[in-house]
Amino acid sequence: APSGVSTLEVLNLAKGANASSLSDVDPNQTAESIIGTANFNVDGNATIKINDKDIILSKTDSLSLIAQKIRTAVPELNANYDLGSKRFFMSTKSTGEPAVIAFGNDDNTKKMVDALKLPSSIGVASQGNIEATKTAGDLLGFAAGSKTITIDGKSIELDFDDTLDEVAT
Repeated sequence: APSGVSTLEVLNLAKGANASSLSDVDPNQTAESIIGTANFNVDGNATIKINDKDIILSKTDSLSLIAQKIRTAVPELNANYDLGSKRFFMSTKSTGEPAVIAFGNDDNTKKMVDALKLPSSIGVASQGNIEATKTAGDLLGFAAGSKTITIDGKSIELDFDDTLDEVAT
């Protein structure tokens, strides 16, 4: 190799997809209280779908056990419920464009996503960024209207339906 110094500029680091509850999640919830008794079969099981993989839940599964079952059924994901912060966390183990957390469109999965207060879809765009179509309200957990955030002493007013593309400009 030739001697000397080479300089490399890193423009973007690959990122994984991740999501966390947008507000507190009741730690006493079970799969049954989230999905509803009527949605369990005669064996006491119900299915949710993440990344096109089925996760079989039992009525009495706690949030921690639901996270464990997600990790087992979808090995490309990390999933945890933190009792101290009362938040559910999910992240991909890989980075870059294939790093996606995709929830199924079935009723059981929709109820689970709502109860865990997670965004309805999580992905990484080809540049390794959060999808630019997410709204400020979804990402910051406010329901309507506007909020002011301060970064490095500068105030930024965000409307609920502002997308990341709009915030960046």
